[in-house]
Amino acid sequence: MAANAQMPFQNIGLNEELVLSASEEHKTFSQLISFFSRTKLFDLKRLMIAERDLTKKINLYLPLQNESFLNVSLNELLSFRKKEITGNIKLIMKRMQRGDKCFATITDDGEISSMSWVSFGWSKKDGNKLDLNEDEALLLESYTFEDFRNKGSQSFNIGMRLKILQELNYTKAYVIYSKGNTFSKKALRKNGFKDCKKIFYLTILGMNFQLSWDLFTEGLRKAYIIN
Repeated sequence: MAANAQMPFQNIGLNEELVLSASEEHKTFSQLISFFSRTKLFDLKRLMIAERDLTKKINLYLPLQNESFLNVSLNELLSFRKKEITGNIKLIMKRMQRGDKCFATITDDGEISSMSWVSFGWSKKDGNKLDLNEDEALLLESYTFEDFRNKGSQSFNIGMRLKILQELNYTKAYVIYSKGNTFSKKALRKNGFKDCKKIFYLTILGMNFQLSWDLFTEGLRKAYIIN
């Protein structure tokens, strides 16, 4: 996935994540993890938060095919009749009501090749310990539909969202992704992101704990029970 993600660009986490396609092996593993999570016997989520300084130059990596990058409404999304959209309608509506923006790349033939999100009002109550300031934004998933992968849409999506935020005078952008997602990390570094925080969410016998490391200060920042 140097260019295009087959899975969500980032795992937004504890209570907000689009359910997108996956391999059978991944589904089986996810079902097993989900069982332990539902029963509250044991669960471990390892997430990274990375940041991008928007006052610095942004390089735009163009895709291999001609695509238009557009902010789309709910009705426009539904008009494409994609299961990845209709299957997540409640969460998509929640995001749009919150003020999040959905962007789509549209081919010359009028097909949607990918969709990506920006949240302007994300706060801790949305699932992760990150409160945005007025001049900060959070990039959510960037998803490329199967027929259009490996054509550069992923990096294009990242760069275009950063360009838009920069033009709107935002000074910083964040992303949240799974610690083990090396594909996302590669794409983020290519676009100027730097890891700034590591978060562990641990559930043991119904008790929930969070440990947070600030990577810039190289030390444990917080460790506490979050029940």
